[in-house]
Amino acid sequence: MSGNYINLRSKETTSKFLSIGFKVVVGRLPSHNELSKLKQLTIKEIEISELLRQAKLIAETKSIPQGEFVGPQKDGRLNVLVLSTFPSDNPKHGGQHRLSNLIKAYSDAATEVFSAGVLGGTSYSPSRGFVPSPNPNDLAPHIRNTFLMEDWAIGHAFEHDTSSYRALVDQIPFKPDFIHVEHPWLFGFADRYRNEFCDRDCKIIYGSANIEHELKLSILLNYFDESWATHASFLVKETEIRAIKSSDASCCVSAKEQDWIKSLTNQPCIFVPNGASKREASQNAMGDAARFTDGRKYALFCGSGHPPNITGFWDYFSNGIGCFAPDERLIVVGGVGHSISNDQRRHRIPGFDSRVRIAHEVEQSVLDALIGGAHTIVLPISYGSGTNLKTAEALLSEKYVVASTTAMRGFEKYIHSAGVFVADTPADFLQLVRTSMQQSPLELSVDDRIQRQNLSWENSMGALRDFISAATHRI
Repeated sequence: MSGNYINLRSKETTSKFLSIGFKVVVGRLPSHNELSKLKQLTIKEIEISELLRQAKLIAETKSIPQGEFVGPQKDGRLNVLVLSTFPSDNPKHGGQHRLSNLIKAYSDAATEVFSAGVLGGTSYSPSRGFVPSPNPNDLAPHIRNTFLMEDWAIGHAFEHDTSSYRALVDQIPFKPDFIHVEHPWLFGFADRYRNEFCDRDCKIIYGSANIEHELKLSILLNYFDESWATHASFLVKETEIRAIKSSDASCCVSAKEQDWIKSLTNQPCIFVPNGASKREASQNAMGDAARFTDGRKYALFCGSGHPPNITGFWDYFSNGIGCFAPDERLIVVGGVGHSISNDQRRHRIPGFDSRVRIAHEVEQSVLDALIGGAHTIVLPISYGSGTNLKTAEALLSEKYVVASTTAMRGFEKYIHSAGVFVADTPADFLQLVRTSMQQSPLELSVDDRIQRQNLSWENSMGALRDFISAATHRI
C-alpha cells in the first residue's frame, strides 16, 4: 500500500481487507460474487476511497444468477424466499408435494417466490436455486457419524462453513421480505442471512412438518445404541427449538405439534395440515398402470423410502400375506419398494413374489391411475411424527382405507368414516385388509364426499394464504 492507494498481492490478505472494507461501508460481509468483483478492482492500484465507493455500488447493484432479477416490490407485493433441503419442481415424496403447495400458497397471496436450498441427497436431480448435495467427507467435520444425520450436518455446515454459506447465498436473487424455512435444518443459514443481508423487518416463518427430534430418535434407535441416538436427537432438538423460538411465526401440520410449538413461543403458529390432490387418470396412464396390476383386484401401498414406511410394512406384513386371495395383488409404489425388494424377509413369506408387485417410483400420472383403480389403500405406519400426507391422499381417493392409528394422526375425525378401518396389531390389520377386499367397491354418500373435499391442498393452505395476504396489505 502506498499513500491512499492499495495494491495487495497475498490472496488471503486481499480477501480479509476487502471483506472488512465492504462491511465498513455496507454494514455486512460481501457475498462470494461481490468479493470476486472487488478483487477484480485490485488487479491494478486503486485509491482506497474509490474502492470503498465501488463496494457500495456493487452492494446496491447485486448481480443475480442466470441474469434474472426480481427487485424490491413497489406495488404492495412481497418477496418470499423458501429454503429447503429438497426441490419441489418435480415432486415425488410427501415433503416435496407439501413444499410445492406451500410455494403455490405464497404465490397466490400476491407474492414473488423463489425456492432455494441444498440438495439433501444424490437422489435429487439438479435444480435451479439449489446447491448440489455435499460430499459425505465434507460433512464429516460437523458430526461424528453422518448416517441418518445428513440433514442436521448440512444445516450446521451451511451456517458455519464460509464457502458453503456463500455458495447458498449466491443462489438468492432478491432481498426477501419473508423467509420460509421448511424443516429446521437450514434455519441457522436463514438467521445468519437475515442478519447480514436483509432489512430489519424481514420475517422468518418456520415450516414444521414433525416434532423432528422425536422422529429422529425413533429412527436412530433402529440402527444405533441408545447413547448415540439420544445424543444425536438432542442436537436436532436444539436446532428445532432455536427455529421455533427465533422465528416470527411457525406453520404446523397437527394439533400435537401446534401445542408443542405454542409451549415454546408466543409468536403465531399457523395450522396448515397436509392435503392431497385428486386427479383423473388418462387412458394412457391406465394402460401403463395395467402392467403392474394384470387386471387383478388389488390393494395399494404407496410410500417413500422414509424409515417409518419401511419398518411399518414389515411390522404388519412379515407374518404373511394370506389376507390376499390368490387372484388378488398388493401393489407397492414409491421409494419404499427398493428396501422391500432387497429385504431377505420377503423370501420367508409364502406367496410373496406371486401376490406382491413392486412398482418402485412411477410418474404421477401412473400413480393417479393406480390410486383410481385400487380397491383398498393400506397405510401400515407403526411409528413417526407429524401427519402422513398419504393418509389425506387415501381418504380423498374414495377407496377403502386400512390404516394404523399412527397413520391417522391429524385425521382422527375420519376414523369412523365409511370405508375406513383402523387396527394396530398385525393380526387385526391383516384381517381388516381381508374384510375390505371382500367388500363391493366403496360408494360414499354425498355428505362424506363433501366432507373429504376439506382434504384438498386448496383448503389446507387457506390459513397460510390469509396470513401472508394480511401481511401484504399492511406494507
